[in-house]
Formats: sequence, structure tokens, C-alpha cells
Amino acid sequence: MRLATLACGVTLIAGWACPARATIDMTGTWTFSGSVLFGSGTYWVQQAGTLVTLCSPQASGNLHGTIDPETGALTWDFSPYQNQPIPVPGGYACEFQWTGTVSPDGNSLTANERYGTFCVPPPFTCNGQCTGVSDHPASGTRVSTSVGSCNCGNGIVDPGEVCDPGAGTSCCSSDCSTAAPAGTGCQDDGNPCTDDVCDGTGACTHPANTAPCGSTCQSGVCEGGTCQLGSPAPAGTSCNADNNRCTVDTCDGTGHCVADYVCGPCTTCNPAAGCVALAVTSCHQMDHGGLDIRLGTTPDRDTVRGHFVTPYGPTEPAFGDPTTTTSYTFCVLNSSSPGVTNILLDATAPAASTCGANPCWSGGATAVRYHDPAGTSDGVRSIRGNGAPGAKRRWSISGRGAALPLPSVLPAGDTISAALVAHDGPTFQNCWGGTFTSPTTNSTTRYHAKK
Repeated sequence: MRLATLACGVTLIAGWACPARATIDMTGTWTFSGSVLFGSGTYWVQQAGTLVTLCSPQASGNLHGTIDPETGALTWDFSPYQNQPIPVPGGYACEFQWTGTVSPDGNSLTANERYGTFCVPPPFTCNGQCTGVSDHPASGTRVSTSVGSCNCGNGIVDPGEVCDPGAGTSCCSSDCSTAAPAGTGCQDDGNPCTDDVCDGTGACTHPANTAPCGSTCQSGVCEGGTCQLGSPAPAGTSCNADNNRCTVDTCDGTGHCVADYVCGPCTTCNPAAGCVALAVTSCHQMDHGGLDIRLGTTPDRDTVRGHFVTPYGPTEPAFGDPTTTTSYTFCVLNSSSPGVTNILLDATAPAASTCGANPCWSGGATAVRYHDPAGTSDGVRSIRGNGAPGAKRRWSISGRGAALPLPSVLPAGDTISAALVAHDGPTFQNCWGGTFTSPTTNSTTRYHAKK
């Protein structure tokens, strides 16, 4: 044996073969001591021949270097980081150099960190002012031969990785060490005709399915990754266009779901609760006014009269144009208990209506008038409003007959509010009104109050 060893060191002797020299491999998980660069963190090191790559599970970016697999001589290339601040006692490191030697078993290393101190405000550029360049010993220990990936997310399964489909999938763990089981749900590609499942190797796949597709108004079946639609549902079929309880949604017969707003002028929309009674307190409040409701012995003898005066304000609206687009609705509401409001009267004088051969509406910018002796629309016979800009607004409303949408019995003892609402179709414009708290008459057939 001694002869063989000598022969390998000097010259070959016939019949003897020199044993292969061990190759150092430092791949694994490392910690360092005494290092100003690495500190107390944990690092992954991957070695491929003479090339080594170091990265940290706690930080981004890779550090590259070279190693002699026979001698263990190791250097790291810090040139990409020379202009980045590396804190050291008294300032920041400059002219940083790092050399070391890895032990033959690849489990430890000794190193020398050589650097100076450069203390100025940013950008911490190392230049001729770097002072106190000296050597500082450091060491490292391999705590495990297992290693994470320094290239996780590049879309290539590198050594140390189980999977690496690139960014943006839940099928592979964030450190590329674990692939989700096949069939696990993953990112939706937005196509209802594909399933979104992991393939077991870390990739999110989207195979075609045969699920139902389409909508209530036009359903279909998935074939080959696309939705094959059938015939449209009949017009009037119930559907859901907007998740709004203030609309009635129906199919239009061509495959579309159409929402129709159903809240009337005496209500407002609460998307969660639906149409709720108008809060008269949100209207322009009257200074004074009156309300009289009478239920006759027969419905054709029912009457209602209201009048109120509201002060002028800087946001006082115009009358609109009832001869073309603006309708007016007289609303009377009662509060039977806190939080409970009912509509007693909802009577509309529609825009652009005709009474016989003549328009029902007349007026202009400072006054409007509705006159219909027959009370054709909801029993409303007269509405008068006047008030120039800067002046008080005065309103009077009257109605009579069986067309008045009044209840058969008036509530006794309740708080009554009244408002005149201007609206263009379903679009609210403004309202004027107030609340009566001290009626002179309040029975099941008569309500009379002044303010």
C-alpha cells in the first residue's frame, strides 16, 4: 500500500491503479458565524461542478461564486453588490472581498472577509475614500444536506426543486419543494367549460368539461371547451340581472336578462331591503301647511287637500317641465311605530298628460299648474306651485273621487307626513313637504292638521 501510494505520487508501477480523489460538494443548508454579510440567517447553497449559487429563504436575489472541488477553495462574486450598503461597525463596507476554504467533507468552511469602512450619506458608493481595509475571519456550517431552490419561479425544475411552473399557480409550493396532488383546484381561467385542476407535477391545467353553461335566459352545455347555447327562454321568464331588490328582472326573449326599476315616487331604493317608504325629512321642509283627508260614505265622495309653504334655499330646485317630462306625485305616509312607515296615498299627475282636448299642465319657470276636473289620473284634480328664485315656494294639491288610492280606513293616532315629489319617469328630481304632529281631527274617516 505504501508503495502504491508512492507510485501514484511519483510514477506509475505496472498493475497498480491510482484511487480517484474525493470531490468536495457543499450543496446544502448553511449558517454562518462572524460574517458581516451573511449575519445569522439560513442560506441554501447549490453546487454544480465549480459553480456555486447561494440564496436565502428570507430574501430575494442570488449570490454566485466558484469552488475548486478538489481543494475546497471558494470565492464569492460581490461585484453586483458593491454599490449596495452593507452595514459594518462605524459605517458601511466597501471594497468587499470574500475568500474561503470548504472542508473535504463539505460540512464546514473557514473564510476571510476583507473590507474597509465608508461612511457617507446615500448612495453609499465605494470609491477612493474607503478607509481601514482589513481582514475579518468568518466560518460556516452545513446544517443539512437538503436544500431549497435558489431559482424557484423561473419555470424550470432545477436541482433541489420538485416543481417549478413559474409564477402565479397554487399547484406548487412557494419554495418549489411540494406539488399539490392531481385534481386539486387551482386558478380559474375564466372559462366555465374547463375545469381548473393541478396535474400532480405542479402545473395548473384546464381540461374541457361537459358542465351546464349559459344563463337563465339562454342555457347551454359545454362541448370541447366552449358553451353551446340552446334556444332563448321565453320573454317574461324570471332571472337575476343585478341582485337588486328594487328591480324586477325578466328575460326579454332574446337571451338577455333585463332589470326594471319598480320603486315608485313615494319610495326610495334600499338595495338590500328593497323599496322602502320615502323619508319625508329628506325633502325641502315646509314652514307651515295643512292636510285634510276625508273618507266619504262611498269612495266617490273621498277627498284630499294639502298645502304647504317651503322657504327658499340656495339649492332650491326648479319646477322641471311637467308639460314634457316631469311628473308630480302626492305622497301621504303614516308612522305606526318607530321604523315602520306605510303609504296611505300615492297619487300621480303624469307629465305631458291631456285633459280632454287640452294639456293638463301649464306654466313655466316660476309657476306650474295641473288642472283635471275629472280626476282622470289617481283622482288628482289640481296641483298649483309658484315661487320665483329667492322667494318661498307655495304648493296646493287637491283630489276627489273613487280613483284616489286611499285606504278604506284611516289610521287613528299615527304621525302623518306628506310630500309632493317631482320625478322624470323613475328618476327622482326633488320633493317638498313635512310632518304633522298635532292634528285637530284624527279618526278612521277624517284627518285634519295644520302646521
